[in-house]
Amino acid sequence: MAHSVVIIGNGFDLNLGMKTSYRDYIRSPFFRDCLNIGHQLFDYLDEQTNIENWIDIEKELAIFSKEKNTSDSFIKDYFLLCETLKNYLSSLDLSLINQETEAYKFITKSFNENTIILNFNYTDSVNYILAQAGFSSELTSENIKHVHGSIKENDIIFGVDDSAAINLDDTFLYKSTNNNYNGRRVRSSLEDFSNLIVFGHSLGESDHMYFKSSISDLKYMDENLDKKMTLYYYEDSGKFQLYKQLHKLTQNDVAKLKDNIYFEEFDTSLL
Repeated sequence: MAHSVVIIGNGFDLNLGMKTSYRDYIRSPFFRDCLNIGHQLFDYLDEQTNIENWIDIEKELAIFSKEKNTSDSFIKDYFLLCETLKNYLSSLDLSLINQETEAYKFITKSFNENTIILNFNYTDSVNYILAQAGFSSELTSENIKHVHGSIKENDIIFGVDDSAAINLDDTFLYKSTNNNYNGRRVRSSLEDFSNLIVFGHSLGESDHMYFKSSISDLKYMDENLDKKMTLYYYEDSGKFQLYKQLHKLTQNDVAKLKDNIYFEEFDTSLL
């Protein structure tokens, strides 16, 4: 049976009221305590006032590797960054999740045994909500795939896409270097779906390696309105960011993609 695939990103946790933004992290003691004590990477990131989203920090890691790194402690700073990020996210209280939000309502209504969730977040918010809704741990463990690892398992995949221009001495930055990287698991989930739902994920370039071929191939299908793509975004800025990435993923042929499958869009600020 064809299944629904839900791609979840940080916008999902933010909609729940969780403090999971990049700004929340760098303002926390977990990050601030590492400044001005010889951790060049932390000092550099703190100086980049233009960083707003997690995709921006991934770009800055590449820039730091290629242009700004002047010390031999980069690898230690990088793993310390991962560790402090895990510790920060682990400190967030899931019991404070807002049950009146669109994210909460969406996941409790849309999840069933034929739903596969590709969770790009490190948090355990989805499992927590579905457990509250009465779904068994066996079902959620089988159907929720933490693409980038999770703080619950004490391991996260944090870094850059293989296409990022970095110093080749810094291959530890590549997500594919992590022992837990499993892009095949993501792509196999996208091989046969009835509805591809994106909630709170920008489809950003650092994750193109996971679903570029799957989304691009949809535009070559004969017209098949049995397949559907549903986009949830926040305001016009979120919509335009999604379409920017869809144009990249389809080689500027979103029109052909929309001709071949059914599209549905929701602005969560209006729901």
